[in-house]
Amino acid sequence: MRFDFSRSLRAATLAVVFFAAAANATTLRMSLSDDATTLDPHVANLAINNRLLANIYESLVRRDKDFNIAPALAVSWTQPDARTWRFKLRPDVKFHDGSAFTADDVVFTVARVLHPLSNMKWTVQGVASARKVDDLTVDLVMAEPNPVLLLHLTSLGIMSKAWSAKHGVSTPQNYNDSQETYAVRHANGTGPFMVTSRALDVKTVLTEHNLWWNRSAPERGNVTVVEWLPIKSNSTRIAALLTGSVDIVPDPPVQDRERLKNLPTTKLQVGSEPRTVFLALDQFRDELQYSNVKGKNPFKDLRVRQAMAHAIDANLLIEKVLRGYGRPTGLMVGQEVQGYAADIDKRLPYDVPRAKKLMAEAGYANGFEVTFDCASQTPFSELCQGIGPMLAAIGIRLKINVISFAKIFQKIGRASCRERV
Repeated sequence: MRFDFSRSLRAATLAVVFFAAAANATTLRMSLSDDATTLDPHVANLAINNRLLANIYESLVRRDKDFNIAPALAVSWTQPDARTWRFKLRPDVKFHDGSAFTADDVVFTVARVLHPLSNMKWTVQGVASARKVDDLTVDLVMAEPNPVLLLHLTSLGIMSKAWSAKHGVSTPQNYNDSQETYAVRHANGTGPFMVTSRALDVKTVLTEHNLWWNRSAPERGNVTVVEWLPIKSNSTRIAALLTGSVDIVPDPPVQDRERLKNLPTTKLQVGSEPRTVFLALDQFRDELQYSNVKGKNPFKDLRVRQAMAHAIDANLLIEKVLRGYGRPTGLMVGQEVQGYAADIDKRLPYDVPRAKKLMAEAGYANGFEVTFDCASQTPFSELCQGIGPMLAAIGIRLKINVISFAKIFQKIGRASCRERV
């Protein structure tokens, strides 16, 4: 399935709330609305997964505190020719099981992430293969140029070739079919924390990797144990924070943020987040599924898509649903993302009469029904509820189906696989 995107609104802030008693703790108890869906680093590009896995698996390069590219498992890199990137690897790096990290693991990882079951191929965009030069030198051989390769590589989690072979996970998990493999609930990276227990949707415990190569770094901090505690209910999650059962909530509901900011026992930290909230429309099929329209697909008509953009009052959604924690946008990327162009960041104006006229011109004066898959995570489900009446005003009646991000991406993945076949 191919997707096109409607005009969107931008969630411009990331809010994190801390419980005051956590200041000098060595155990950090973190609660989020969802759990990571898998510990396999090469199968699902989900923010909730990446947030956990970034502490377990490392790449050749990383972002420093100023968000610049810095050495990680590679200490330096060059381009011997136009089609080759050469990385000198860090010596004496250990995986969590105590085995040594070498070029063999990089070669294996690149091949694994290029496997058809991987959904993380973008991390090696343009790379054809990896080639071992010696134990601490590896080449990435390019199939095509990629001027931002280093940016992509920051998200490539390096796995142990020997560990993967031992546990039968030399190929990625079949995520779209919910395959259960050893790598789904176990991990063996080189990062600062290692998984010591994993109970899906209950608790995951990470402990300090005492052999981590960067353990003495000033930014290492004082945390030695992390308890990852998913709590789906917003009210229950905040209650756990206020009673001291957890120390940090990275995704506090927008309706609670002002109250949390003014409490003496909590600290609310808000910053910009490079996330864009958008609608993904099926423009691939000739007949729109889950709709009362038969024999055609309204979303293939530009006028219908423009009508939707005119009908959605982004400013009202930001004010009422996001409580001011966002800004409208006309682009898929915001100002924090390289490539952003302010001169074209313009939304179509909110204009219901114009939207109705476009619907009539497209032959849908009476509108149509369609199922609308919506992520259950805050604030997406609330935004979906807000968008529903706006589109209903121009005749597009949504049957809102609230499901997890994991289910949404599995549906997209299965459709994409059928398309490739």
